[in-house]
Amino acid sequence: MPIQTIAQYRVKPSGVDKVKRAIEELVPYVRANEPGTRLYLAWQQKDDPTRFVHFSFSTVKRHTPRMPVRQR
Repeated sequence: MPIQTIAQYRVKPSGVDKVKRAIEELVPYVRANEPGTRLYLAWQQKDDPTRFVHFSFSTVKRHTPRMPVRQR
């Protein structure tokens, strides 16, 4: 059974650029390393640039090991 996930969050204005850089790394990583993930998108809201949304559509319940998280 397909799994759809939506995550919405808000960051401090000072963290917007940091989050955008992290998303630029995360999306290609998920696409390359989670073969069951058919669609993974992330976007920043135009009317409130501190808000972000991630959407994924997967055909498997299990994910590969998590992407290493780096502190910046």
